[in-house]
Amino acid sequence: MTSAVVIGLSAVIIAIRQDEAVVLTVRPHDARTSRPSTLVGLPFGPFDPEGTRTFELALRAFVAEQTRFQLGYVEQL
Repeated sequence: MTSAVVIGLSAVIIAIRQDEAVVLTVRPHDARTSRPSTLVGLPFGPFDPEGTRTFELALRAFVAEQTRFQLGYVEQL
């Protein structure tokens, strides 16, 4: 039996504000209630190799969707 592999991507977006590093967080929607979660987290999304050619393109798409922020430089770690 073959099981499907699911790949998830998280984005850590760092900015310097007033000489301090800050990380962009989101409040994802709760799948059960369809309301924003009370918890904050990193932007996160699935990678579908059949729908998106690269990790970077998938990352840029879900970050823009969740934050309305267009990413500049991206580094995969």
